[in-house]
Formats: sequence, C-alpha cells, structure tokens
Amino acid sequence: MPGISGTELLGMIHELDPDIPVILMTAFAEIETAIDAVRKGAFDFIMKPFKPELLKHAIEKGIRFRNLLETEKRYLLMMEDKLRESEENLRAAAMIQQNFLPTSPPQGTPFNFAWQFHPCEKVGGDLFNLFWLNEQHLGIYLLDVGGHGVPAAMVTTSVAQTLEHCRGWFCKRAGNERPLHSPFTPADVLATLNEKYPVERFGQLLTICYLILDMKSGTILYSNAALPLPFIIRSDGRVERLSKGGIIIGADENATYENGNVIMQSGDRLFIYTDGITEYGNTNGKAYGEERLVTELKRSQGEALQTACAAAIRHLLEFGDNRLSEDDITLLGVEFKP
Repeated sequence: MPGISGTELLGMIHELDPDIPVILMTAFAEIETAIDAVRKGAFDFIMKPFKPELLKHAIEKGIRFRNLLETEKRYLLMMEDKLRESEENLRAAAMIQQNFLPTSPPQGTPFNFAWQFHPCEKVGGDLFNLFWLNEQHLGIYLLDVGGHGVPAAMVTTSVAQTLEHCRGWFCKRAGNERPLHSPFTPADVLATLNEKYPVERFGQLLTICYLILDMKSGTILYSNAALPLPFIIRSDGRVERLSKGGIIIGADENATYENGNVIMQSGDRLFIYTDGITEYGNTNGKAYGEERLVTELKRSQGEALQTACAAAIRHLLEFGDNRLSEDDITLLGVEFKP
C-alpha cells in the first residue's frame, strides 16, 4: 500500500461501510499502534509473523460479527414495521372508540349533562353513551375494560356495539299505553353482559355502571358492576354514594346484580367516573383519590355543570403535574333541573 498506512485505509473502508470488520496485520509490534487501530475501528489486530490458525480464527470471528450485525438490522427493520403496524392499529382503535362517544347531550329534558374524556396515550378501555329507551326514559352507561391497547379497545367496541345495536335488550313490549316499551332493569342488562363476556372468552374484565333516568319523576334506576362508586352531591352539599350492583363483569358466570333507586331533587348533581381519575398519581406516587374529586366538585357546585366538570379535571391534571395518564380519564355529570 504505497503512500497510505493501514489505519488510513481503515478509515476509507469505514466511510464506504462502517459495519465491515477490518483485521489489520503489521510487523511493528508496538502496543500503541494496536491501541490506535482499535480506537479507529479495527475489528482485530494481528502481529507478524502470524500463525495461520490465528488468522483463520480472526476471520471466522469477523464473519460471525458481520452476520450478527446483519441479523440485528433485519430485526430492527422488522420491529419498525411492527411498530408502525401497531401505531396504525392504535390509531384505528382510538378512532373507533371516539365514534362511539356522544357528540352532544340530549336536549329538552329536565336533566343537564356534561362530560370530560381524556384518552390515555396507549388507548384505554373507557366508553360512555346516552340514548333514549322510550319517550320517558333515557339510558346511560359508562364502562371501563381492563388493560390497554388494541385488545382492550376490541372488547370495548364489542360491548358498545352490543349496547348500541341490540336495543331489544333494553326494552320490552309493555302494552298499548304509552310508553309502548318498558326498559329492562339495569341489573338485567348487567347480568346479560356478564353472560356474554366471560373472561375466559375475551381475556378482559369489564366494569360498568348502567342507569335509567325517568324524565317525569327524576328517579334514577341503576346498577353498578365494580366501577368506582358514583355519587350524588345534593343541592345542600350532602354526598350520597350509589352502592347497589355487583361484582366485575366476566369474573363469575353465576354473578347476580342488584338495582338501586335514587330520586333526584332540583339542583342535585350525579357524577359517574372511572378509576383513571382516582388512580392518577403525582410525581411522588400519591394517587388523586375520590376525596379530592368530591371536594373539587362540591367547590364548583354553584358553577355550570360543564364548568364544574372541566375544573375538576383541570385540578386533577395539576395534581399530577400534567403527566400523561396511563389510563383513560372519564367524568360524566348529570344535573336535575326541572
């Protein structure tokens, strides 16, 4: 190699392909030369005179190293493809989830409605909706499927589709007088969900609160399957928790559910929420909890319902220094204003 040293040639080779293993051989038995060569990227360094078996071993080692690099590149490319596919699936799941959410509250009722929904980065399992059962009754559900990502979103979507399209679940023929159809009780609906969504089949557990609002009397019939207990803040500031229901959906095929019944008075507010709120933690690992949520909503009792819900979630996020939540955050408010 007239006019060029081995280390200079090494640099030229690595400009073309930095992954090529280069073995340098020299008759100059100086440790400084070897150190300099390795520092500049030599794979191995052999002193002359050399033994053929030593050179053969160095070449075989270099080939294995090169093959390992090629395998790593293929693996990284495959993982990038998988990541892109996963991100596309998550975006699709999030879009489907959003499509099942209500776009606006029902109008012309003695109830006001407001909500705050903050999806987590990974796509969680929260979903809620409001829909008419007949001329007199409005149905509401808030559900939370355990886990995150596409599997949770798939179960959430399946349950939502069941609740959305199978209105026969909710109502039965009542007779010739209006309303012509009488709603099935919330406990009946939860029992049916428990039968249709066993954990052995779907691999996901489901918590849900289902309520029926009576437009004439202000009565709310409800049943809660292991969702954090909803609560009513009465107009005088008293707090009443809705505790009737049963265990988590899918855990026990023989589970039974109990109906609860509350009567709303003018100015009373009902709040339903998921554990994404109560379990949201700050930098010290302390959870927000239910007590802070109740306190914040009581503080905003004189504000409009939507303002109160927004203020509660703002306070929640400030508590956690606006850290990204690991779970969906959902708060649904119902106010009786006849």
